[in-house]
Amino acid sequence: AHQQQAYDGKWLLSGKLGLPLNRIKVHVPYQGGQYGGGGNPFMHHTHGLHVISAILSKRTARPVKTLYDRRNNFYSLSQDADCHTKFKVGVKNDGTITAVKIDNICAKMGQYGIDHFVENTRIPNLLLNYVEAQINTAPAWWFRCEQNHNSLCLSMVFEHAADAVGMDPVEVALKNDGADGKDMEYLAKFKKDHGFPVRDSLRECIEAGKKAINWDEKWHKPGAKKLANGKLHGIGFTWDHEWDDNRGVSSVGLIMHADGTVDILAQKSDVGVGAMTTHCQIVAEEMGLRLEDVNFRFFEEVGFQMMTPDGSCNLCVDAYATAEAARKAKKKLLVYATTPITLLEVEYPAAFPDKKPEDLDVKDSMIFVKDNPEEKVPVAEVVKRATLQQLGTRAPLFEWAWHRQGRYGCEEGRHRFCRQAYFVEVEVDPDTGQVDVKKVVNVNDVGKAISPETCEGQQYGGDYMGVGRALAEEMVYDPVTGVHLNGNLLDYKVWTLRDIEETENILVETGMGYGLYGLVGIGEDIATVVPGAVGAAIYNAIGEWVDDHPITPDKVLAAIARAREKGVLE
Repeated sequence: AHQQQAYDGKWLLSGKLGLPLNRIKVHVPYQGGQYGGGGNPFMHHTHGLHVISAILSKRTARPVKTLYDRRNNFYSLSQDADCHTKFKVGVKNDGTITAVKIDNICAKMGQYGIDHFVENTRIPNLLLNYVEAQINTAPAWWFRCEQNHNSLCLSMVFEHAADAVGMDPVEVALKNDGADGKDMEYLAKFKKDHGFPVRDSLRECIEAGKKAINWDEKWHKPGAKKLANGKLHGIGFTWDHEWDDNRGVSSVGLIMHADGTVDILAQKSDVGVGAMTTHCQIVAEEMGLRLEDVNFRFFEEVGFQMMTPDGSCNLCVDAYATAEAARKAKKKLLVYATTPITLLEVEYPAAFPDKKPEDLDVKDSMIFVKDNPEEKVPVAEVVKRATLQQLGTRAPLFEWAWHRQGRYGCEEGRHRFCRQAYFVEVEVDPDTGQVDVKKVVNVNDVGKAISPETCEGQQYGGDYMGVGRALAEEMVYDPVTGVHLNGNLLDYKVWTLRDIEETENILVETGMGYGLYGLVGIGEDIATVVPGAVGAAIYNAIGEWVDDHPITPDKVLAAIARAREKGVLE
C-alpha cells in the first residue's frame, strides 16, 4: 500500500470492511517523499480509494492497484491552505513586542497562525480571531507541512515590527525569544531543573548564520543598496522553533541470530529519509555491535509498529523504543556470557565463567572484560547455541520495547527549546521584477544529529522547496468555474538545483530536544520557514513589502512602483 501510516490504514480498513485486524495484511514498499500528503489514511478522499481497491480486489479475485495521474495527484493529495490575515502589533522602541492580534480567514483548512507565538516567544498578550471558509475547490491538506501559516505569520510580524522601530531583525528575535509567554531566565531554570543543558539555542543558530552570510557587513536599510549590475541587493532573516519531539507511540522488537547478527523487528513506512540506517546505528551503538551486523527489514508486518513518518517527530519517538529494546538485549547478552547452560548430563560453560554481567562490555561485536579489554570473545560465540530451531540449547535472544512520547508539547508541560534561523540574500531586477536568490543559509538546532547527512538532505532539499513556495508555487483556479488550471509540472513552477546560486547548511547540536540523546525533528522545518526569509530579503532590496505569496515578478514590479512613489527608490 502507498501508506504513510500502515497500522492506521489497517485499522480503518478493518472498520470499513468489517474484517478482524488479524485478517488484514498491509505491505508498505519504499514510497519516496510524501511531502505531507501522499498515502495518509486520515485523508478521507485517498483512504476511500484504498477501500474501493480492496473491495474490487475481493470481487474480482485479482490484485487491484489505484493509480494517480499527475493531475489527480495535484488535485487530491496536497495543497497549501489559502489564508487572508490581518495583524495588529504592539512593539516598544527597544524591540519588545507586547501584543499581537491576528484576524485570520482560511479557506478549506489552515493552521490558526498564532501557534508559534505561543510556542517560542515571551509575548504576553496574544489574541486570535479565526474563521474557516468552505470553498468549492480541491481539498487542502498538509502541504509538505501543516505549519506553513503558523510560521509565515511569525515571520511577518517580527519582520514588520523590526522595520517599524528601525532595528536589526536579529536583535528583535533575540529580545522576544521564549516559550509559552515565559522569558529566557525562566526557561534556563526549567532546563536546569529537568536535566537539559542550559544553552541559548536561538543565539547559537543566529551567530552561526550571521557569520556564514556575513550579515553584519551586508545588512542595510531597505532599498539602500544598488549593485554595479543595476540590480537591487537585499538580505533577509527569519527564525522559528524546531519541531517536533512531543508526540506519538512506537513499538520495536529485536532478535539476535546464532551468528551474532541482529534484526530490528517493526513495520515502518519508508519515505526516503534514511530512517532505517539511523535505527541500525542506534542498535549498533547501544549494543556495541558493528553497524554491518544490524539489519532492518521494515516492509512487512511482524507484530510491531513504529511511529508513522509524519509531523517530523517519528525518530524522536521511535529512537526511544529502539534504544530501550537494544539496552535490554545487551543486558540479556551479558547474562548469557556469564551463565553456563546446564542440562541433565552436559554442562556448557559460560564464556566468562568467573565474571558478572556488570564486569563486561561490548564493542565491535566483541564482548570483553572492562578491566582487561584483551580478554574478549566474539558475540557470535556466546549466542551460537541460542537458536530458533534444530539444536538450540538456549532461548533465542529476543527483546522488545514500547514508548509513548506525548501530545504536542505544551499540553504536557514541555516547552520547546531548539531553534532554527534562516538568512537569504537576493538580487532584484528593478526593470523586470525578477528575483535571483544568491545564497540561502539555514541553521538548525536538531539537538543531536545521529545521521548528519540525513539532516543535511532535509536542509538543502527544504531550501529549494522553501524558495519555490515563496516565489513561484501556486495553485491556479478558474475564478468562474473553480476548475484547477495548472495540475502539471509545466505550469506549476517547482524550483530546481539551478534556481539558487548557493546554499549553506549548518547543524547545531545543543541536546535540548525531548527525543533520545536530546534530539528533535527537522524534516518539515526548512521548506516551511524559508519563505519568510525570502520575503524579508525582497523588502530589504526594494523598500516595499510584498506580503502576498508567491512573490511573483508582477507583484515585485508593483511594489517597486509604490516604493518610487514614496521616494524610497530612485
